[in-house]
Amino acid sequence: MVRRTGHGSRPVAELSHARPDRSHRATTGTLFGMLPEYQHDALLRLKTVRGHIDGVIGMVESSAYCADVMKQIAAMQASLEKVNRVLLENHLQTCVTEAIESGHGGIEKVRELISALRFNGSLTDFRDRAVPLPVPLPD
Repeated sequence: MVRRTGHGSRPVAELSHARPDRSHRATTGTLFGMLPEYQHDALLRLKTVRGHIDGVIGMVESSAYCADVMKQIAAMQASLEKVNRVLLENHLQTCVTEAIESGHGGIEKVRELISALRFNGSLTDFRDRAVPLPVPLPD
């Protein structure tokens, strides 16, 4: 089964046993713009989160300690943020690069990317990884 998403009218294969629409390969050179290594990594992480969700549901059903449940939810959120980074890297290496190199739609791809990044603070907020600049000593 193929469903449509908010990304124009491009079909996106369900995670089930859908046969992908190979017409996209003609315009991007890749299947749905996903390079196999990124697709594998994203799917592996998503399937892990799916299993993790079942565990957290069980914790809530058994009235587990709230702080323990919150830690598990934070771990799932971190995993989903990693999936987003994988997808971002793939998108930059495929769709954006191809649009810019071909001279067709580069500006549109950059606008789409900026729009998507507005909703992904974890991809644009590096405060937790920033290294302070050295303070010059007085002479």
